[in-house]
Amino acid sequence: MQSIGSRLRKARWSKGITIREISESSGLNKNSIIGLELKGVNSRVDTLWKICKYTGISADYLLGFSENMFSDSCK
Repeated sequence: MQSIGSRLRKARWSKGITIREISESSGLNKNSIIGLELKGVNSRVDTLWKICKYTGISADYLLGFSENMFSDSCK
């Protein structure tokens, strides 16, 4: 099973979204996003919600419950 970080990176790349864009639009610290992607740092639910809301990436996908990357339910 892939980690949340690797799923986030894969989905972010497929949409052409940068970490900086997520940071600026969500108010999250870039280092928090980098830590989540690269180091598997645990993330709070509100952090994942902000990432999903901005990017349209499915929370179920990030958590490994679905293989559908994108969803309108986070918007």
